[in-house]
Amino acid sequence: MSRREPSPLPRPVLSGLRDGPDGNLVDDGDRGSILLNQLEHILESDTLINELGFVHPTQISELNAQSRASGLASFSDAMPTGGILNEHIPEQGGILYDETVFWYSDHKLAISITELSQLYGAVLKVFFNSIREYKASPDPVQFLQNDVLKHSKALLLLSCDFGSAWNSRKLVILRIPRLSLFMYELQLSALILSHSPKSESSWSHRMSEMKLIVSALGDQTHCSDM
Repeated sequence: MSRREPSPLPRPVLSGLRDGPDGNLVDDGDRGSILLNQLEHILESDTLINELGFVHPTQISELNAQSRASGLASFSDAMPTGGILNEHIPEQGGILYDETVFWYSDHKLAISITELSQLYGAVLKVFFNSIREYKASPDPVQFLQNDVLKHSKALLLLSCDFGSAWNSRKLVILRIPRLSLFMYELQLSALILSHSPKSESSWSHRMSEMKLIVSALGDQTHCSDM
């Protein structure tokens, strides 16, 4: 009986490939995920970011050059050549990011407009995965809550009127109502309004959080008087 040769493995479909900064092919799907990791790490490392802008890549380069010249970038561990690394958190605890895509300094963040589609595609995927897992859990653990808040924040910075993202934050916050969370939501809405001042969803969320804060402060006052 003749031995049958195994069928060759199918070749992977090379979709979304383009030339990277080093001349090698870059998978845009992987690139989007890596850039999203970098963005979310910046946001988690500095919760006091109060200005956000989307700018041309030449402006990103100029801003990073100015920061290096003035020494403002000493806190970050930027990647000056435009390379993308899988590990986005350096051992020293700095903030590692691609200098051709992001500029971050003094609680201010700028993102290159050329990478918005990559970031948006990546964050959509992880956001919907996180909210699906959160809703499927009868008693969501903290990491599921944190994932929803983390991914929805990144999504809202890129698309300020994305209703599902705002609703997901309300869902989590109302399950674990805390004054600190209400205040954080005020800060988030202020950050979004810094670049989208006419965002109706942001204003609506801000008003809702202000009502929750007033209610929470009223409850605290009532308890202290008892």
